[in-house]
Amino acid sequence: MRVDFYILNTPSKQAQYHFACRLAEKAVSQNTTVYIHTHSQADAEQLDDLLWSFNDTSFVPHAIVGHPMADEDVNVLIGFGEQHSPAGLLIKLAALKHDNHFYSRIAEIVSQDKKSLQASRQAYRHYQQAGFAVHHHNSPSSNNSLT
Repeated sequence: MRVDFYILNTPSKQAQYHFACRLAEKAVSQNTTVYIHTHSQADAEQLDDLLWSFNDTSFVPHAIVGHPMADEDVNVLIGFGEQHSPAGLLIKLAALKHDNHFYSRIAEIVSQDKKSLQASRQAYRHYQQAGFAVHHHNSPSSNNSLT
């Protein structure tokens, strides 16, 4: 399994969400299904709203896990807490137990706040010890590839 750490140069939660939207859009353009994991229902709803508006020229079909639209043909599902949904790519904005059983790739989006940095260091060690192919990308731009 491949794990990519995207290290942002800001502590902004909004920057994490915008990058998650761009990453999801790129994955969908490559016919990859996506599950985005957030901290809470409020965060999932905020990301849901942002996915509707972050790009004026395209649309990313998405839904929150448990919503009736989640049963439709959507490529991106958003969840929180103990929720999860199998997909080709997991975008982690919050900790998720058992993340390596349902996904072929994981993207950890790391902001510059202390909690995010500390959690990412622990996750990085965990993935390395588990034998995953771990990569990191500093201050990514919207043109970064998922490969």
